[in-house]
Amino acid sequence: MPSLRTETAGAVRDAVPFLAIMLVWLVVSLLLYGLFMLTKPGVEYPTWAYVTPFVPGLIGFFGHALRQALAVVAE
Repeated sequence: MPSLRTETAGAVRDAVPFLAIMLVWLVVSLLLYGLFMLTKPGVEYPTWAYVTPFVPGLIGFFGHALRQALAVVAE
């Protein structure tokens, strides 16, 4: 049975690329969202229109968290 240290190192090693991708996605989303907010016409949008830039990143985050949780349970 692997030690706690080995398990933790493996989990961190698996999480780092995903966190880097999430960080890039967040920066790009915020830039696009900021551009949208600066250039939007005088039209009022519904709340969901302001939230949609962040939805793909959140889906990816929750999907990764679920995958990691299932991997831990499967062991």
